Amino acid sequence: MKGWDLRIAEEVGQTIVRQRKFRNMTQEELASELGISRPKLVNFERGTQKISLGLFIHICVILQREPCILLPEVKIREAQKELLEERRDELQQQLQDIEDELGTIHEELIEEE
Repeated sequence: MKGWDLRIAEEVGQTIVRQRKFRNMTQEELASELGISRPKLVNFERGTQKISLGLFIHICVILQREPCILLPEVKIREAQKELLEERRDELQQQLQDIEDELGTIHEELIEEE
């Protein structure tokens, strides 16, 4: 997972842990009700594995919480900034590659003269 996805998965997982404990449920109990293994639930709670939308809704139903309660407060501007910075870096690298290629072509043309 990428940086932003990882942060969201971790925050959702931490919220699931808090809500599960608030309901006095063990990992085994929640996993059983979800029809998944305990290790898979552990991965969700640690944020090391993404949760499908269907499973997320099922978790909300079992924990008796609205989906918005389990979703993290995502800082949209921060996330957009991170995505834009990644794209900027990619474009800068592409531009550098083009400049290098043009330099090579220019040198070849000078040699031909």
